[in-house]
Amino acid sequence: MKNIKHICFSLFFLISLLNSTFAKEKLPITTTLTVHKSEKYGILTVSGIIKAPKRIIWEALTAQGSESCTHTKDILAYDIIKIDKKSKTIEAYYLIDFPWPFKDRWQVLHIKINKKTDKISWKLKMGTIKRNTGYYHLEKIDKYSTRVNYKVEFDPGVKYVPRWIINYIAKLQAPKIIKNIRKCAKKKVSQIQACNF
Repeated sequence: MKNIKHICFSLFFLISLLNSTFAKEKLPITTTLTVHKSEKYGILTVSGIIKAPKRIIWEALTAQGSESCTHTKDILAYDIIKIDKKSKTIEAYYLIDFPWPFKDRWQVLHIKINKKTDKISWKLKMGTIKRNTGYYHLEKIDKYSTRVNYKVEFDPGVKYVPRWIINYIAKLQAPKIIKNIRKCAKKKVSQIQACNF
């Protein structure tokens, strides 16, 4: 009986989250998933090139209201709890949509913004999510192009779902982050060009 319940939950979870397809893009997005035997969930790394200067992407990621650049549709609610300008840290609350029959999950992340290293990193402070730690790192390719690296270790804390399904879905969904940042960077470049006329 337990095994049947386990399989049903796994199938529901997989079908519910595999309802989107990705459009082909000219610029590649590389996604790798490394799972060590000692860990339950893997380290997911996504890397993509964005045709915009590093400064523009940094502004798009750190400006007020920039959460739309990195949030996917599964973020139901978001709120900044605390901002510490001295240490350049933020504490933010997220409510994450989980498909039926699972309850939605919430988390509070401690986010650090480091302009010197071109890195935005975060770690889980509390919540029903079991583990969430990672970072964005920007690398200048040339005057007009930037590589965005996104790395995350994530454990949603969902029972009855095998880790390979969680890892597979994470690998499938992660490129959306790079695509969202591309859209934001494109919008930012358009705004700057409009202001220059």
